[in-house]
Parts: sequence; structure tokens; C-alpha cells
Amino acid sequence: MNKIIYYQIIIALVLTIPFTSLAKSNYTDTKIKIFLDCEECDFSYFRRNISFVEFVRAPQLADINVLVTDQETGSGGNIFYFQFKGMNQFDQITYQVFFNSEYFFTEIQERDGLLKTLKMGLIPYLIGNTSLTEKLNIEYDESLNNYDLVTKNPDDDPWNYWLINVGGDLSFSKQELQSQKEFGSNFDLNRITEKLKFKSDLDFNRVIQEFNDDGVIIKSRITWIDSDIDLVYSLGPKWSLGAFSGYTRSTYANIDAQLKFNLGLEYNIFKWDKSDKKVFTLTYLLGLKYNDYFEETIFDKKYENIYQQNLRLYFLRRQNWGNIEATARINSFLNDFSKNRMRFELEGSFRLSKIISLFGNINLESIHDQVFLSKSILSTQDLLLKQRQLPTDFNLSMDIGIELTFGSIYNNVVNPRFD
Repeated sequence: MNKIIYYQIIIALVLTIPFTSLAKSNYTDTKIKIFLDCEECDFSYFRRNISFVEFVRAPQLADINVLVTDQETGSGGNIFYFQFKGMNQFDQITYQVFFNSEYFFTEIQERDGLLKTLKMGLIPYLIGNTSLTEKLNIEYDESLNNYDLVTKNPDDDPWNYWLINVGGDLSFSKQELQSQKEFGSNFDLNRITEKLKFKSDLDFNRVIQEFNDDGVIIKSRITWIDSDIDLVYSLGPKWSLGAFSGYTRSTYANIDAQLKFNLGLEYNIFKWDKSDKKVFTLTYLLGLKYNDYFEETIFDKKYENIYQQNLRLYFLRRQNWGNIEATARINSFLNDFSKNRMRFELEGSFRLSKIISLFGNINLESIHDQVFLSKSILSTQDLLLKQRQLPTDFNLSMDIGIELTFGSIYNNVVNPRFD
């Protein structure tokens, strides 16, 4: 948090570089070439407002690579990490700066904050390294002190880290022979510190569909209620201890009421202060689940207690060449290991060269724990309207792609007409 405070005390460094106009074909070594890897950035806006650099399409073409990652804060906002890595003549300049986007920031405020952070991060590459130095002007805007952006001492926080979020939504669509209404609500109560994390939520969702089959009205109603309370305690830079409880009601899954409680231990091979770029965790959970069903299950149960365990391996890596995220998970009943569920997820994007990029994701699941399935006969209406969970031994989804980009590396023209 001290690093964030240090960054925000800077508040408003503004670059103003009055360039003389250059012919479109007259590119010189005056401009530095940068590659920006940022999912949340408005590239058209950045190109329009940072005219003293050339934005290129591949990191191999750049003098500076900028990787932007973000993490949610305990107050509901986001911290954006800008990792600057110099190449070529700037290969000795590598560092990181921060931008704290508060939960109440509008899209424009966040966009301007990201722009300002990128400009400030470029200053060390401009000073004493290029002919742009004489055109560089740094201003400190004291008027922004009146805007409450500076991170205060936690002792001054009247809410003592507590954050409350309440919301609801309603959607409606209608055609001549069918209609759908969906509404939901949520309530979240969280308190997150470096040592202790408390998160609780209550979510409600209902979907109502109506179909007119030659004068016969067919209705479908699906209701889902879910509530969770999580308490996580930090045992050091790598270990964590957690307690998790929850309640679920789902007409789709034949769950009238489900109560669950789990205890867990987690170990991260890397320190958690590096979690914006790399995470490698091993998690073990042990717990009890009580299920009360709407209808008797395929095992002739109207209610039951289930003792279960969960082992999860999670890996995340973000670099200038791309990112990879992988999860391997296995759940099993303690009294019957044949009732289990194994899941593997892999998602990533890789820049193989200046031209070729690969991206994709795969989700593979082996399912042998659907003890909640109703033993009543599955009707055509249930099947077509997806009112009930269907029996299955597996779930597989995949998306793989390749992208080729070549041509001009200097085109920074912004023209949004007819977009």
C-alpha cells in the first residue's frame, strides 16, 4: 500500500510535447517505438493523446514493452500495474508504476488515469536519451489536491475497511410466440486487509419463459439462490488458512436447500506480492455438505449428508510474450471415492513472432458425482427448456485460434468514422 501512496502523491504529472507537424511518410528516429499490452486500455484514445511515440503491433518491433495487469482491491476498485521493459538502447531501464482506480471512478476517469500513468512511465526513456528531451515539460497541478485521490491513512477510514454492495437487474424480451423475463439481486459485505479477508454475498436469480404452441401456453421457471461466507487468514508470504460456508437453492439442480462448510489450506510457491504476474498454488479443502432435494434422487435420497474433499492446483503467468492460466481440480466423497469430479482448464495467448499469435482455451471435466439428479422421468419440456440438470459423465469445450498480422508498423492514425 505504501507504494500506491507514493505513486498517488505525484498526483498529476502531465506531459506536454508540442511537436511540429511531420509528413506521413517522414518517420525519424525522434519517436520511440512502444508495444502496449493492455486489455483495459482505449488504444484509439492513447494514440490520439500520446503523439510523441510510435505504437507498434509486436513487442519485437518496440524500443519499450509495456505490460499492464490489474487486481481488484478490497474497496472494490482496481490497481493497475504498468511494467516497463526497455529494449535496444533502453535495455537497462526496467521498472514498474501503479495506478489506483477507485470503485466510484467513471470510465472516463479510469481511462484518463491509465493515460497519465503511461505518460509518466515513459519519462525516464525520454530524459537524456532522445531529442525529445528539450520538448519535454513537466507540470504539477496543485488544484487536483482538492479531489480526494490521495490514499489516506487506514486509521482515518470511517468504514474500517468494510465495503457494502447492493444491486439488482431486470431484463425482458418478447416475440410473437415467446417471451423471457429475468431478474436478479445481490448483496455483498466484504472486509479485506493484508492479514484477514472476509467476503460474504447473497445472490438471487429467476428466469421465466413463456411459449405459445398453437394456443397452448408453456411456461418455464428457474430459480437460483446462493449465499457464501468466506474467511481467509494469512499465515505468511506463502501460506493461507480459510473457512468457507454457504447456502444454495436451485430448481435446475433439484436442490431445495444445501448447507455446506469447508476448511482449507493453501500454499503459493511464489510470494503473494507477485500475484499480478505469477501465481502457483496448491489448495486442499475438507468439508461437509447437507442436501435437501425437491424430488427423490436416482439413489432414492430425499436428503443426505456428504463428506467431501477438494484438491486444486492453479498456475498463472503473465509476460510480454503472452499469458497462460491453468487449473487442475479433483473433488471426491470421503466415504466413496468413486463419486468424484475431475476438471482441467487451460487458457492462454502466445505471441510467437512479429506476425503470428496463438490463443485458445480448453475445459475438460470428468463427472461422477451427480447424486442430486431426480429419478423422475425427464420430459420433453424439461429437455428443450433446460429446466433440469441432465445426466452426463463428461463436459468438454474448446476454442483455439491463430492470428496473422503484418504490414505497416507505424500507422498511428485514429479514424473512428463508421466504427
